[in-house]
Amino acid sequence: MGGGNGDILNHMRVFSKIQMFVVLTALVSACATPQGALVNVVVPPKYNLKLLSEEIKTVNMKQLSGASECARPLKNRIDEEIAKTDVFKKEIGGFEESGATSIDVQGSVEKCSVSMGSGSLSATFTIIYNGATWRTFNISKDTNRPGAPVGEVLDVVVQRVAREFVSMFVPTTRQELRVFKDLDKDDAGMTAAMNSNWDLAIEIWSKKLRKTPSDHFMLYDRGVAYEARGDLKKAIADYQKALSIRKEEAYAQALARAQNALKALEEKERMKSE
Repeated sequence: MGGGNGDILNHMRVFSKIQMFVVLTALVSACATPQGALVNVVVPPKYNLKLLSEEIKTVNMKQLSGASECARPLKNRIDEEIAKTDVFKKEIGGFEESGATSIDVQGSVEKCSVSMGSGSLSATFTIIYNGATWRTFNISKDTNRPGAPVGEVLDVVVQRVAREFVSMFVPTTRQELRVFKDLDKDDAGMTAAMNSNWDLAIEIWSKKLRKTPSDHFMLYDRGVAYEARGDLKKAIADYQKALSIRKEEAYAQALARAQNALKALEEKERMKSE
């Protein structure tokens, strides 16, 4: 790997700043709301471990000390979250992929306070690369769930801490709302969209746009449907055309969101392929 540690850290800082501006990638699974489309989106990680080495294949939770009632389920949950990703693997049976480089994680539970209805969990994690400490994170999560049994409270705080830690270096998902511009209930395309039938909505709007190609409302709404279906390139094309017809902030924001979403998707694919 070329360059020194200073070059690596500079690359990581630049990558982190870029990620702050990345608007997240829409996936196919989406549902309609009274305002628009609620879609699952991919959240790029804060730090790209592949910039340390393209050969990194595994992330191993080696040790998690502290109160066992929290440490044991937290380690298991972190292993599960890593195993669910299609970017990194966890070490299995003490063996790593041949020729691969691994990231090791050590940690300790600093606070474990769980009772009926409420709980608090705080843990410190140290990421080790090539035998040296690379990053240390402290993550604390609380929950207030009146009447919830201790087991449920523990599950909630463990899940929250594990997911936030893993999201530092693994792409994760969350839901976001994509708002339609023209909510015409008499429009068959909008009716289809409100029932999450994106293919039909796109088909109906495409036929209408052949007759009225300058209908910027419909272009924008079809762009939302394309985003909900996961077709970002076609969504970008519709947003660009809508914006060229009328300069509206909503169109400009939608275009930037879709363009950055495509970049996020491409970055994830690069992480998977390296």
